[in-house]
Amino acid sequence: ALDATISAILSPSGFIQPTADAEGPYGFVLNATTFYAESGGQVCDTGAITTDGGSVAVEDVKVAAGFVLHTGEVTGQVKVGAAAKCAVDYNRRDNIMPNHTMTHVLNYALRKVFGDGVDQKGSLVDDEKLRFDFSNNKPATVKQLAEVERIVNEQIKSNLSVDKREVALDQAMAINGLRAVFGEVYPDPVRVVSVGPKIDELLANPSDEKWANYSIEFCGGTHLATTNFAEQFAILEEGGVAKGIRRIIGATRGAAQEAIKRGEALLAEVKACDGIKGGPELEATLAPLKNVVDQTVIPVLLREAIKEELNRQIKRVVEANKEAAAAAKEQAIVDVKK
Repeated sequence: ALDATISAILSPSGFIQPTADAEGPYGFVLNATTFYAESGGQVCDTGAITTDGGSVAVEDVKVAAGFVLHTGEVTGQVKVGAAAKCAVDYNRRDNIMPNHTMTHVLNYALRKVFGDGVDQKGSLVDDEKLRFDFSNNKPATVKQLAEVERIVNEQIKSNLSVDKREVALDQAMAINGLRAVFGEVYPDPVRVVSVGPKIDELLANPSDEKWANYSIEFCGGTHLATTNFAEQFAILEEGGVAKGIRRIIGATRGAAQEAIKRGEALLAEVKACDGIKGGPELEATLAPLKNVVDQTVIPVLLREAIKEELNRQIKRVVEANKEAAAAAKEQAIVDVKK
C-alpha cells in the first residue's frame, strides 16, 4: 500500500472538491500512485483507494490530459486533499507480469525461428493471457510453433534475471539486438527491459553480438524479477488477423498448466479408444470427443497431437465398416445360394 493524497477529482461537470458536488463517474488524481495505467498493450491495475470519508474500488486507470485518472465505484464521500491509501490488487498483477515478460521473450523466440524480418504489430497483456501480433506471410507450422514454445520455456527454466531501467535514448538505441516498435515515438530517457543481461553490461559494450541472443526492448510495463516466476508457457492459438499479420495467444503459470493438463487428459481419452472395437461403438464414442476437443482451450501442440490420434481412430472406424460391409456381402451371396 502507498500513502498518498487526493489532488483532484474530475467529473462530467469539471473539477470538483468532494464527490458530493456532482454526479459521477469520477476520475481521481493522486499526488503519487502505485497503480499502473493502461499502456503499451498492458491492461491497468485494479484495487482500492481508501480515505477517512470514503473509498474507490478502482476498476480502470488511464492517462488523460496529462493526468493519471483512477475510476471506479465510490463508497461514502471522497474529498480533494484527503489522505489516501493506494492498495493495488497485487495477486492480479502477479498474473499480468509473467504474461508481459513472456510477451517479450516470445518476440525474441519468433525472431529466432522466423528471422529478423518479424516485426511486432500489436499486443495485449492481461491476467489471463497474452496476445501478440507479428508480421509473417505464412501460417506457422507445427514444428515452428514447437520450437518457439521450446525457446520460451527454456528461458523460463534458465531463471534469467529481468533488468529494467531508464536509459538515455541515444545510448539505448545503440544496444545490439534491441527491439523497438517501428514508427513508435519513444521518450528520452527511455525505459529498457532486458531479459538476461544486466543493463550496465549492455551499456558497457553495446555493440556486442551476443546481445542478439536475448530479449531487450523498450517498455514501461510491469515485469518479473526473474523468468522462473512464469513457471510455464503454452501457445493456445495461432492464426491470421490480416494480410501478412499473424496472431499468437499464449498463457503462463496456472493458466498454461491447466491448459496442458486438459490437453493431456483429452489425448489420453482418445488413445484409450484403442480398447473399443472398431465400428459403430467406436464411431459413437469419437463423435462427442471431437466436439470437446474443438471447444476446449488447450495448447496448439497438444491439439495437433489429439487431431492426429483422432484421425487414426477414424481410420479404424472406416476399416471396420469396410470389413463389416465385405462380410455382409459374402453372407448375402451365401444366403442367395441356399
